[in-house]
Amino acid sequence: MAELCDELGVSRSTLERRMKAALGRAPKDELLRVRFREVNRLLRATDLTIEVIAEQTGFTHPHYLQTAYRERFGMTPGEFRRGR
Repeated sequence: MAELCDELGVSRSTLERRMKAALGRAPKDELLRVRFREVNRLLRATDLTIEVIAEQTGFTHPHYLQTAYRERFGMTPGEFRRGR
């Protein structure tokens, strides 16, 4: 978020306020939405491991991706991939 704020020349609070007004969600929530969309695409379209998918989508650790995925979708990435 710091890079984005620097690039746009706005403070973090200004970015938060503008994104909430425009999209109805905070920058962090939008970033996670985009990351999970890409995770799902990679799970469907490739045989990449969870470790590689986590790295490619900006999750710091595969375990964090799996935990966050389960919280958001109620299943693991592996279960999604198998078509649960």
